[in-house]
Amino acid sequence: MQWFPHSGYPQPLWTRLTMSHFPEHSRIVSAALLACALLLSAVPCRGGKEERRGRKYGQLLESVFTLCDTVAAKRWHYTATYYYRGALSLERKNAVILSTPNRRFYMKDGRDLLTEDEGDMEYSVPGVFTRKARYRRNAVGDYDVSHGYIMEFFNIRPYGAYLLGDHILSPLYRRNAYCYRYSLDSVSGRRAHFSFKRRKRNMQLVDGSFVYDTGNRCVTSITFRGTYNFVTFEEEVTMGTGGRERYWPARARLSMRYWYYGNVFEGTALYTQRYKSLTDEYTPPVDRKDRHDVTQRYALALDTARLLYDSAYIARHRPEPLTDAEQAIYDNAHPAKGGTGSADTVRTRRRATPKWVKTLGGLGEFFFNDYDLMRTDYSSLRVLSPTWGYSGSRGVSYRQDVEYALNMKGGRRWSVMPRASYFFKEGKLAGRLRSELLFQPRHRGMVVFEAGMQHITANTNNLYFIEDNGSGEGKVESLDFQDFYTHIDVGREIVNGLDLSVGILMHHRRPYGIARTNKKELGLRDRYRDFAPRMTATYTPGQAYYRAGNRKVPVGSRWPTFVADYERGVSGVLGSTNNYEKWEFTVSQGFHFTPLHRLIWKVGGGMFTDRKDGDFVQYEYFNNGITAYNWDDDRSGVFQLLDQEYYNNSYHYLRGHVVVESPMLILGNFSTRVLRAERLYVNALVTEGLVPYLEFGYGVSNELLDISFFSSYIKGESLKTGLKFSLHIFD
Repeated sequence: MQWFPHSGYPQPLWTRLTMSHFPEHSRIVSAALLACALLLSAVPCRGGKEERRGRKYGQLLESVFTLCDTVAAKRWHYTATYYYRGALSLERKNAVILSTPNRRFYMKDGRDLLTEDEGDMEYSVPGVFTRKARYRRNAVGDYDVSHGYIMEFFNIRPYGAYLLGDHILSPLYRRNAYCYRYSLDSVSGRRAHFSFKRRKRNMQLVDGSFVYDTGNRCVTSITFRGTYNFVTFEEEVTMGTGGRERYWPARARLSMRYWYYGNVFEGTALYTQRYKSLTDEYTPPVDRKDRHDVTQRYALALDTARLLYDSAYIARHRPEPLTDAEQAIYDNAHPAKGGTGSADTVRTRRRATPKWVKTLGGLGEFFFNDYDLMRTDYSSLRVLSPTWGYSGSRGVSYRQDVEYALNMKGGRRWSVMPRASYFFKEGKLAGRLRSELLFQPRHRGMVVFEAGMQHITANTNNLYFIEDNGSGEGKVESLDFQDFYTHIDVGREIVNGLDLSVGILMHHRRPYGIARTNKKELGLRDRYRDFAPRMTATYTPGQAYYRAGNRKVPVGSRWPTFVADYERGVSGVLGSTNNYEKWEFTVSQGFHFTPLHRLIWKVGGGMFTDRKDGDFVQYEYFNNGITAYNWDDDRSGVFQLLDQEYYNNSYHYLRGHVVVESPMLILGNFSTRVLRAERLYVNALVTEGLVPYLEFGYGVSNELLDISFFSSYIKGESLKTGLKFSLHIFD
């Protein structure tokens, strides 16, 4: 076995330096060494044969990369019938969290599970996999092992940038080759057996081997193993034979071990595909009336055919017989139907879980898991998984969401989403109740009602409190208010990508804390009220969408999203005391500029053009938020270290946010296998009192939590540093 580098991929900087990069005396020494090397190379030696073999191996590997470039450049599309069989066993369990909520490996009673599926699947560029199960057989009731997380391991694209869906960098892709080391193990006739090793212990990289057929110019099989999101796996993939099928998988075998807070699961899965149609010159169907309508691409996903549980059908169409262990799972689950009723020949029977452990586990799952209180064909009531967070300025925070949804005829939908948040350091409670009624699904006509309570500060240019600390120098304290707000908006799509909504916003503010205690000395009123009609326009050029029945569902655009918001406060209506006019603008976008790197940017501004009452300056898109944020929330558009009083003391602002996300930025380039993604943050703000305010941050994330470090600056001088993290282990 000989490990060797390959010149077809980007080399490190030091390997690309030429003699012109060195001083004059270094050039002389280098020239002398080069002359000696040329003389020595003319002398025969034993290493000559190995060197010629190395060149030959390099040519074979270059042929693999060229093949990958050719196949990846084509417009592929195929339809197939798939068969899936997955078995899962619980090796060890946690007494408090008896399941893995975020992956739905729900095995409270500790029984082994087995699921068989047969259905249709479709693949189309750019890397969209769609599956629809037609027949299913479960060994234990409704407990199935065909969860989407496992099925992601069978979204196989060997010749693309990613090996599995949108993760695991493919070792066959030329631009990923700098992450791997390659070896040619043997050559048997027309088949060359290669091995590859990752250069870094990153979860986006794998070790393994593949077989390259030099005659048919295709990879006949590939085996890879690694760890991704706490799943240690090994997968063997066998490609099809003949024609275009030789570029796509026909069979895959997966072995996995999943650790989750004391729960350890082991599983195996078999996956096969029988192709119905396959083309490399696919032209996506386009609606002649509207080129942005891509409904035909989602025909399989929108198929409403009912899933049938038919064990006889599955048994007749099973491509490979069950193993003894898999047959034993069926026998133990249905001993009256010909099974032995005993699992001692395969596995040792586990002890029954004590009643107090089940009670404790159920309580833990209620607080830490998405808990379905009610679910029917038309409605659902769920307690969503909570979000725990921490920041140096606000301490520990907790957020809990509940969601009720009712689906009605014609695609109409009504949902109610209460949310409560508590900040332990400040002892402040915040919450909201949001309701959405989709009354015109074809044109996204919607009525939104939201009522909530949050804590804000008054404009420190007008209202503040000087606290006497006994030293003769007073300490300036900002004044806190409880803000009870309500808004109702009615929106509709005008043309594709352009949404317009009009509504009414009302605020009812009351002094809180120091402001309430010293209300008379400060001359504060008992309440401050706002009544403001408003209008919001949102425009996304080139917005693609599909229709699920009558419902219109956006699926993204290559262009940014523009938002304009106008609000006019009117005094004297329903006790309103404020008269103002406010404008806000926002432009945002997120996209991948390399297979590994994603850029998220957002620019916004706002101003009060008419302000007769300056006690409160409150913006819609520039606030410190009333809830805990996690990685997937709007953390990319929030200032993490800015004190609350700075949000409400300027009649204008201009802000910008840039985030770069990748699994390999800093720590990901070293030996680590626990990072899912890294982020670099740059936040900038210009207001009346801060010119400019800058924040720089770095964050890491995995399946359990995300942590971010931030540092803020004003005119180059450091103000503070802080840490934020949030737990999303039960998302």
